[in-house]
Amino acid sequence: MEKEKNLKQWGISLEDIPPEGITIEFSDIQDLGKEIKVKEGFSGYFKLKKLGTEVKLKGFLKGSVFLECDRCLSPFEYKIEHEFDFNIKPSASLNLEEERELTEEDMEVSFYEDAWISFLDLLKEEILLSLP
Repeated sequence: MEKEKNLKQWGISLEDIPPEGITIEFSDIQDLGKEIKVKEGFSGYFKLKKLGTEVKLKGFLKGSVFLECDRCLSPFEYKIEHEFDFNIKPSASLNLEEERELTEEDMEVSFYEDAWISFLDLLKEEILLSLP
């Protein structure tokens, strides 16, 4: 239970990212909530570099999850090795009033709230995006 609590607090404040950037390495992350059933714990890294209020994120993750076959409903292991590269912007920068078509650049962005970047949320998001 303590590890789960710590993972929910796993992240970094925008002000704690030095001008030269920072690399956060992780290993054997197992408990990612009910929607992700981990077989082999996830390891990898996040490289963050602050660009004003935006943060450039490059990273890598490796691990495996249990999935269920849509045809036969049998469980199987799905290995993931995934590199990613995108910007993280403040959620306040979203213009929800204006309806517009998303560009490819809009699709390669994530958001943070209250100057806090949650590594757990980023990890879960990238795992889910890498699934078939």
